Amino acid sequence: MRFFPALIIILLLTACGHNDARRAAGPPVLMAARVLPAATDGTVRVCWYFDLAADWHLYWPGLNDSGFPPSLKLDLPEGWSARPLRWPVPVRHELPGGLLDHVYDQPLVVLEQDLVPPDPVAAAGADIGARWRWLACREECVPGDTTLVVTVPYRLEAAAKVLPGAEPVYPAPLPAGSFTADWTGADLEIRAPGARRLRFFPYEDCGRLADLLADGQAQGDLLRLRCVPDGDTLGPVRGLLQVETDDDVLTGPVEVPITTHIPDRGTS
Repeated sequence: MRFFPALIIILLLTACGHNDARRAAGPPVLMAARVLPAATDGTVRVCWYFDLAADWHLYWPGLNDSGFPPSLKLDLPEGWSARPLRWPVPVRHELPGGLLDHVYDQPLVVLEQDLVPPDPVAAAGADIGARWRWLACREECVPGDTTLVVTVPYRLEAAAKVLPGAEPVYPAPLPAGSFTADWTGADLEIRAPGARRLRFFPYEDCGRLADLLADGQAQGDLLRLRCVPDGDTLGPVRGLLQVETDDDVLTGPVEVPITTHIPDRGTS
């Protein structure tokens, strides 16, 4: 199987203009794309870059009280398919009025995506069309969109995986046994021995939580999520759990399925 060399295709496109003055005055989102070497399974990985000006942010595709995440519509060659976007770990963003969003506020936001060609050997030279829409916010929010085309290379110089200044951190499975999740009444208690701080970022399909602003992060090794029952059921609780220790910060998926038994609060 032939592998494609690393490629960087930087397409500085924006609905708001290309010069620095307009970028400072308008929605400061520039788009870039990079095609990485083909994987051993023949997939082609594309990194989509959002270049943000200072103090602006984009939204994570989980639960937010305001805003919506970037969306992508691909125009793929015949026979190609696309795997889901891989989103970096977000940060909490508190707003006046008790609102909470989960956002990306770093200068470069990198989303990865694997594309599957019908014939990996013949994939070189294929054009990938992409239509992006987003909402960029600071004190105000401004929507934007752009269309770009990425061409899978035949032969180009090798390039580093990320652009300078881009250090994306993606969720990965947490080590086995690193945390427990148990119901106590309508509360879900997540405990991670050795942690000095815990954070929870809920997926969009997470069950109802009573107060994510107050409960979504905690000092120490115990995080308690107060859940809102739906009839006689609780959950599901789905999202990312971030475990911060003295030595590291790990973030990975956690899923606690629906339970139809709601024990008395204060019992285990």
